[in-house]
Amino acid sequence: MKRIALSLMTIAVVLTMSIAATGAYFSDTAVVRGNTFSTGSVKIGNVSGNSISVTNLVPGDWTGYYPFNVPYIGSINADIYTGVTGANPGTPSNEFADKLTVDIYSYDTGTAVWSGLAKDLSGNWLKVASNVAPNATKHYGIRFMLDPNVDDTYQNINNIDTTFLIYAVQANGPAPGSIGIPYGFKGNYY
Repeated sequence: MKRIALSLMTIAVVLTMSIAATGAYFSDTAVVRGNTFSTGSVKIGNVSGNSISVTNLVPGDWTGYYPFNVPYIGSINADIYTGVTGANPGTPSNEFADKLTVDIYSYDTGTAVWSGLAKDLSGNWLKVASNVAPNATKHYGIRFMLDPNVDDTYQNINNIDTTFLIYAVQANGPAPGSIGIPYGFKGNYY
């Protein structure tokens, strides 16, 4: 029995040594220096177009289109949104945002982007362009119509606190939150 145990032990040692002897591998290591990583950017250039000054609005008549261009100068594709502040109902201007229809038109696609009451654009962000490439400019027109059913209490009304906002986020990124200046808003006021 001792001999069998000694023979098995000898066989185990020889097998271990032969496996270890045939398990050699060649190897080498290389170092790659000077690597650079950089992030992309999302940036809106200066929005062209004048401040909008609409005078002599009358019920049921559309104004002409007020053109504005949005140059996108970021380095990665982006989605572009617009929103409005200061057009909230309940202001001294007799609920003006409830009675003013806004129509946004894309000259690039030849289609209406949105049409609705100013109050519906206030507090919400509207996507006006998707997957905009770097160094592209989007061309829009915006027009207005006073509700054809307003009464004489809407004569001589002025609303001077409305601001249009333009916001960009990387393509397919999350839409901005409420109009309460999303993500520390750093976009353009129009």
